[in-house]
Amino acid sequence: MKEQHVIDYNSYYQRLLSGVRATWNDLRKSRPEESVYLFGLSTDSDTVVLSLFANTEEQFALENDSPEYPIEKWYVNEESELHRIGRAHMDDLEDEINRYVFEPESDDAFDDRKARLMQMFERVFVELDSEGLFGEGEMRHKVMLMLEIVDAGDEEWDSMIEVLKRINPPESVKEYLQLLEAMRESDD
Repeated sequence: MKEQHVIDYNSYYQRLLSGVRATWNDLRKSRPEESVYLFGLSTDSDTVVLSLFANTEEQFALENDSPEYPIEKWYVNEESELHRIGRAHMDDLEDEINRYVFEPESDDAFDDRKARLMQMFERVFVELDSEGLFGEGEMRHKVMLMLEIVDAGDEEWDSMIEVLKRINPPESVKEYLQLLEAMRESDD
């Protein structure tokens, strides 16, 4: 009989907090002269994928030559060196949520697990931000934190935007939200 695996959410939270903190610190040490403007955690609709990504003004300038699409600044290409950063800190955490997980039997078990993990991901950013990890004052306003769902449906997309607003000061998300609004208006 297979051993059942249930996530110990308290332990997982602490390990995730440590992994995200270590990844940010590694990023800053490896690129001390670069201007980090984006740092995020990416998952999928089933919350079985988990990775971190970032971007800097300098890396974006090297990889992109599409001034006609300014929204691209906020998306990290899969070929970028800043896509899936911190693997040494994050791979075991991803493996853990990617296993078949036996949660309490109920019709809502999947949705409950997903909601719990998404809240945990958000809390990690809030806690690290409250410690000043991503900077303070004007310095913090230059960094946008993002919790991304890569295959988001409409409801998940709306939720991503709400989380974005909750975990960032308004100055950090102003340009991104303006670009999104302009895109929506041009689609109408």
